[in-house]
Amino acid sequence: MDNTVFLAPVFGCLGAVSAISLSVIGAAYGTAKCMIGMAAVAPKKPQLILKSLVPMIMAGVLGIYGLVCAVLIVSNIESPPQYNMYSGFLGFGSGLAVGVCSLAAGFAIGNVGEAGIRSAAMRPQMYATIVLITGFAMVAGMYGMVISLIQSAKKT
Repeated sequence: MDNTVFLAPVFGCLGAVSAISLSVIGAAYGTAKCMIGMAAVAPKKPQLILKSLVPMIMAGVLGIYGLVCAVLIVSNIESPPQYNMYSGFLGFGSGLAVGVCSLAAGFAIGNVGEAGIRSAAMRPQMYATIVLITGFAMVAGMYGMVISLIQSAKKT
């Protein structure tokens, strides 16, 4: 048996690790940036605290995307003869897809959320626009999850 076949599960596990870690980093960044905006606005307008939770919740969902995909990747890993290099690379690519997309979405949600919470404090009619833009930013993570699910479902 070829020695490279034993690396296949390693690539699958690396995909799971990158899925969860990059997604959680994106979620944490988005949550932290939204908290900065919320902390700046809360003393002057405490009625906006509940509304400012929406972008933070959207950022937190990105971590769930990574968790779901990581569980699917790990559940597909088998012993080396059945789990070949093609399957390992599919798992690795699957994890990178959801991880990088969720990381980018977390950066977008965080920046939009922070600026949006501050602008909603000055002009309350901006709130609906901010939620819409945050939703568009979140879709990038969802696209990554869809690609990851398609790759995870592919059999060799």
